[in-house]
Amino acid sequence: QIDTIDEPHRAIAGDYDALFRDLLAAEDVVIETFDGREPTLPAPAECHGWIVPGSRRSVDDHVDWIPRLSEWVTEAAGSGVPLVGVCFGHQLIARVLGAPVERVGWRVGAVDYRVHRLPPGVAGATAAPASFRVLASHQDQVVALPDGATLLASAPDCPVAGFSVGDRILCLQGHPEFVPELVASLYASRVPTLGRPTVEAALATLGRPLDRALVASWIADTLCAPAAPSTGPAAPNLQGR
Repeated sequence: QIDTIDEPHRAIAGDYDALFRDLLAAEDVVIETFDGREPTLPAPAECHGWIVPGSRRSVDDHVDWIPRLSEWVTEAAGSGVPLVGVCFGHQLIARVLGAPVERVGWRVGAVDYRVHRLPPGVAGATAAPASFRVLASHQDQVVALPDGATLLASAPDCPVAGFSVGDRILCLQGHPEFVPELVASLYASRVPTLGRPTVEAALATLGRPLDRALVASWIADTLCAPAAPSTGPAAPNLQGR
């Protein structure tokens, strides 16, 4: 966990740890929470897999915990431990692996993402759906794939909305853990930042059904991948770090 959802929004569905527990409640996943901003981070081998979730921070912000977490991601990626990045986590993992992350302006609302292929670790799937829909709330995004990555999903204004590296790294720009009631409260509080037309357009999308369970199954299948032997640290391009 690398951020806390402010009140009164947090009272709606809980903080990030609670949101992911709810998202993965139907899957065979037990979640333990660590603060990714702490000076000392747990060894990647301490858990079977990891989720690096969202944050109000940008990967380009000059705060002390971002370089530390980048180094931890480098170690985790090189160890073969399953690693899932969501929103900020997606961007941070991409940056650590050498991909560009740029500020493009706010993307909010329920977004339909085109599926290019399923994550390679997904069990029992026969065909990829044409698209999936989850909620979005971001200003930055990954604009090109890291070397060795496979494009999983995109949207017209988000060219890299999901990617994988092998069967143990899965990254997603959207927020499958978010629920409409939470984002409605968040969006409404951001009218001074986003502008009323953007907020009203985003709120108008929240009645559409979401594919949270589908994406949750992809996350769980990645996290529960069989343990891989360590190949030693990878050699990502830590641009700007």
